[in-house]
Amino acid sequence: MKRFPSLLLLAIAAVQLAISAHLLQAQTFTVLHSFSTTGEDGQRPADTLLLAGGKLFGTTLFGGLHSSNGTIFQMDLKGNETVLYRFDGANGSAPEGGVVRDAAGNLYGTTSEGGAYNAGTVFKLDPARTLTVLHNFTGGTDGTNP
Repeated sequence: MKRFPSLLLLAIAAVQLAISAHLLQAQTFTVLHSFSTTGEDGQRPADTLLLAGGKLFGTTLFGGLHSSNGTIFQMDLKGNETVLYRFDGANGSAPEGGVVRDAAGNLYGTTSEGGAYNAGTVFKLDPARTLTVLHNFTGGTDGTNP
C-alpha cells in the first residue's frame, strides 16, 4: 500500500511533464514592429516595455527628429506604433530605461544624457504629450547619467 501513493505521484509528474513539453512547443515568436531605418520613429528600443491599458509603452535610446536624442512611444498589441514624444537634448537625451505610468495616464522616466547640465533628467509626459522635466541632474551630489 505504501508504494501506491508514490507510483501515483510519479504518474502525475509524468503527465505534467508531457503537458509542459507540449505547451513549450506551441509557443511562437512574432515581431510586432520593426523600427524604421531612418530613425524617425526611434532606434534601439531601450529596457523593458510597460503594458498598460491594452497598449505597450517604451523608449528608444536614439532616433526621433531632433538630432537622434530618442523617443517615447506607444504600440498596440498588433504592432501599430505611435511616437508620443521626441527628445531634443535640452529636455533630455538617450532615455535608456523604460517608463512607469500613474493612474492619470502620465508616463515617468529618465534620460541618461541631456538636460540643463548634460547629466540626464527625470521627466513626466502627460496624456496631452506635454513633457515636463522634473529634475536636471547636475553631475554633482545628486548624481549623473541615470
